Parts: sequence; structure tokens; C-alpha cells
Amino acid sequence: MADHIVLIVGEIGDWSADTVAGAVAKAGVRVFRLTTYDFPQRMGLAAIFDGKWSGTISTVDGQLSLDTVISVYYRRPRTFDLPAGMSGPERRFARAQARVGLGGILASMPVRWINHPSVLADAE
Repeated sequence: MADHIVLIVGEIGDWSADTVAGAVAKAGVRVFRLTTYDFPQRMGLAAIFDGKWSGTISTVDGQLSLDTVISVYYRRPRTFDLPAGMSGPERRFARAQARVGLGGILASMPVRWINHPSVLADAE
């Protein structure tokens, strides 16, 4: 399963995400971690839809091909880090666009999920 990856969306240092990452890696499956806080300033997203999403997410730790993700563990995402100096309306618009862009692509991936964002929203 070297070409399959479990994506963990959560903070480094979060005990739950760290524990899951360790267990998945111990089972021999590659792990890629990202935090939503890094988007869009320190994380890039390039994707196209042709019946399914394909493309890459780029972070300071490397690149993730969306095609390789087999499962997502989604734990306490942080709000997006936006550039300083934006007005309130600009921040609201940028945050909504980031949520729809990154969040929408991730949420629509047909993979196994633990804590799918739409289920979390329903629970709130």
C-alpha cells in the first residue's frame, strides 16, 4: 500500500491526531498531515474535476496527490490564516472562499472518513 495515503487534517500536537497518525504509520500505511490554518498562505491547492477530483495539495512538508488518498481523519480544523490588513468583509469573503475551495474538495472525495465535515456540521 505504498501508494496509498491516509490524510490527517488536524493540528500537530493534537493527542488524537498524533495517536491516529502513529497507529496508521505502524500499520504500514503512509500518512500525510495538514492543518487548515496553513491555507491559503502556506498551503497551495491545484485541482481539476473530471468525474472525480485530481490534483495536488502543497505544504512546507511536501506534496499530496489527491488520487492517493484512501481515507481522511478530520479532527478539529482551525480557521484559515488570512493576510493581515484585510477588512472585515474581505476576511469573511476570503474565509468563505477558502472553506468552499479546500473544504469542498476534501469533503467531496469518495474515501473513508472519520468525522466527515458535513456530519460534524449536522451535529452542531
